[in-house]
Amino acid sequence: MRLQVEGWIPQFPFDLRRAQELFKEGGWIRGEDDVLVHESSGERFEMSVRTNQGGAAEQITNVIADMWKAVGVRAEPGIVPAARQSDLEYRVTQPGAFQGALNPKGFYGGRLNLHSKLIASPDNRWSGMNRTGYANPKVDAILDRLVTTIDPAARLTLHRELLQTAMADAPLIPLHIGISVTVYSERVTGLYDEYVGQDSEGLNVHEWDKKSN
Repeated sequence: MRLQVEGWIPQFPFDLRRAQELFKEGGWIRGEDDVLVHESSGERFEMSVRTNQGGAAEQITNVIADMWKAVGVRAEPGIVPAARQSDLEYRVTQPGAFQGALNPKGFYGGRLNLHSKLIASPDNRWSGMNRTGYANPKVDAILDRLVTTIDPAARLTLHRELLQTAMADAPLIPLHIGISVTVYSERVTGLYDEYVGQDSEGLNVHEWDKKSN
């Protein structure tokens, strides 16, 4: 499906010079210690970049923090201890960015939860899966239509609109793609060339078959 939506995905090239220009346009200039400071308020651009404890996530978070420091953002890595990872209010109310994994299927299937009705709040005991608080009425309408649209051509149009609209707002910023390998017997037929997303390895299992010899 990637080729069918490629042209509708907003592109954000890695360009430090352009990033610095955009900060300057927004009133952010470099201070004496090289950290961005807002011209009118004097506020320093400081934020945390959090991730869950364990695995490669901590290393990735350090890389992100260093990358942002290159343009003047004082980004400090923060590790969410295992004991706090199930604390819904804590996860949602902590300021800054959160670095984590994203299942590609979730972007349109609901698991990414960009719909504003799923924003985590005291009203739903912080259980809403839209943890960023992102809200865009146009995105809500597209997601609502995807739930009830069956025709493949119509769904493709909606996918394109969703990517173009939501990714332009950048409620999340994809940084890299994780690769996993699954081994199948050579006797199995009907496999796709690749399966995208966690737990997708048996996505079309109903189409599989087995060679007779």
